[in-house]
Amino acid sequence: MICDFQKELTARREHYRRMNESAAKKKCELELRTLYTSVNTALQDGKYLKPGGYEEYCEDKKKFRKAYLGDGKGYLVSNANTLFVE
Repeated sequence: MICDFQKELTARREHYRRMNESAAKKKCELELRTLYTSVNTALQDGKYLKPGGYEEYCEDKKKFRKAYLGDGKGYLVSNANTLFVE
């Protein structure tokens, strides 16, 4: 009886962990896409294709990273972050 309860409890914990992980990943990816819009617009406008453009790109990338990482998203932040920032 205790063993069955323990198995059920473990299964429920795993289920909620997967649901939480999925929701966190979606939140991170959505925020990355939102933040990346400004960088993508700058790329399309040629902002970085002028003298000093690389330095501007590096500064924008640093701001992008700070805005994203500073929001307390937990351990999944590094996984989603590598898709856009690295």
